[in-house]
Amino acid sequence: MDFHTPNAMNARFIDAQLARLLVTAGFKNVFLVFESGAFAWQKSTGGKVYSDELRRAVENLLHAGTDPHGLYAYLIVGHPKSDEQAVEASMLFAHALGIKVMLSEFSPIPGTPDGEQCRRWIDLDEPLRHNKTAFVINRLGAMEINRLKTLASCLNQRLRTPIQSPKTTD
Repeated sequence: MDFHTPNAMNARFIDAQLARLLVTAGFKNVFLVFESGAFAWQKSTGGKVYSDELRRAVENLLHAGTDPHGLYAYLIVGHPKSDEQAVEASMLFAHALGIKVMLSEFSPIPGTPDGEQCRRWIDLDEPLRHNKTAFVINRLGAMEINRLKTLASCLNQRLRTPIQSPKTTD
């Protein structure tokens, strides 16, 4: 039986033992929370997962035998502090680890500190404005979100394509 983690697992807790257990149990697709590779942003938003923790989790999973094509990093996009977030650099970091990038669009929740920061872009009293897609387009603009989605798709496609060894001529 194959298992998948459609919701992101916290990379901080994936040590060598847990990685072996996941592989032994049959987990084929593992989604890891990352959000951002920008240290200042990581720290200011609670320090859920730092870059070194993601790197260590990926190394543990690969060493345990996880197929690299089944590893994903969730990156948040459109957060109210996205100027500090360095989304593109974070995508390139995850890609350099050999894992796919999944963009997770920020959805403002009224009454939360992050949600309340969104009042400068939207009317939070209108429930339809809480929609993650509408908010991110409002926050970043359609061109920017489409550029980031295209970049994620291109990076992920590169990971799917086997690396060809150079041809030699005799």
